[in-house]
Amino acid sequence: MTGHIHHNPDGSVVLIPSSTKIDEESTVFIHPRATIGEGVTVGAGSIIGPRSTVGDQAVLEEKVTLEREVTVGPRSWLGHHSILRAGAAVHNDCKTGAYVQVGEGTVVKDGSIVGDYSVVEQDVIVGEGTRINERSLVKRFARLGNDVTVARHATVSVAMHVPNGDLVAR
Repeated sequence: MTGHIHHNPDGSVVLIPSSTKIDEESTVFIHPRATIGEGVTVGAGSIIGPRSTVGDQAVLEEKVTLEREVTVGPRSWLGHHSILRAGAAVHNDCKTGAYVQVGEGTVVKDGSIVGDYSVVEQDVIVGEGTRINERSLVKRFARLGNDVTVARHATVSVAMHVPNGDLVAR
C-alpha cells in the first residue's frame, strides 16, 4: 500500500492510503490496529477504534465514533456525531444520518438508511434496502427484513421480526 503517515493526538502513528482524506486541522484519532480503505474521508474530531475497518470510498463526517471491531462497508456514509458501538457493522452503500447510534453487534445490511437522530439498539439485524426514518427507535434483538420501512418517530419492539417489504408505522 502506498500511503502517508497520520499522526494521532497521543503520538502514535498509522499508515493510511494516500487517497484517504483526513481533516488534519483538527483532532482525528485512528487506532494503529484499524484498517482504512482507499479514498476514505474522515471528518474532524472522528475516532476510529482498534480492529475497526473502514471500506473504500466511505465517508465519516465530523465527530463520528467507531468503537472497537466496527466494520463500515465501501461507499457508506456516516453522518456527523454518529456512534457505532463495538462489533457493529454497516455494510456496503449504507447511510446513517446525523446523531445516529448503532448498537453493539448490530448489522445494517447493504443499501440501508438510518435517519437522523435514530437509535438502533444492540444485536439488531437490518435487512438490505431497509429505511429507518428520522427519530426512530429499533429495540434490541429486532430483525428487520429486506426493504422494510420504519416510519418517522416509530418504535420497533424488542425482538420483533418484521417481514420483507413491511411498514412499521408507530
